[in-house]
Amino acid sequence: MTISKKEWKRIKVFGANVRRERVRRKFTGAWLTYPLKDEDAITAALESHEHAFASYKQAEAAETQRVQVRARNIGTLLTVLFFGIAIILLGCAAYLFFHNRLPH
Repeated sequence: MTISKKEWKRIKVFGANVRRERVRRKFTGAWLTYPLKDEDAITAALESHEHAFASYKQAEAAETQRVQVRARNIGTLLTVLFFGIAIILLGCAAYLFFHNRLPH
């Protein structure tokens, strides 16, 4: 149902409440709208997938723990390796210094 140009001009003269009331009376009937939020559907979906989500969360926590342990072990190995190389280089430098075999 449409409102003619003449009716719109007549509606504009009155205040906002009068306009709203007249438009509401013109469009009586069922409005085709969707609900913005369906709490029952959200609750049902969460309950049905709660077990799957819990097992997924537990698997992710285990994977995170495994990656953290592996990263810590790699960091320790690299630290020991670099300190070993540094000690060997310092030993070579000390040997050359004390045995006076540096080129003149």
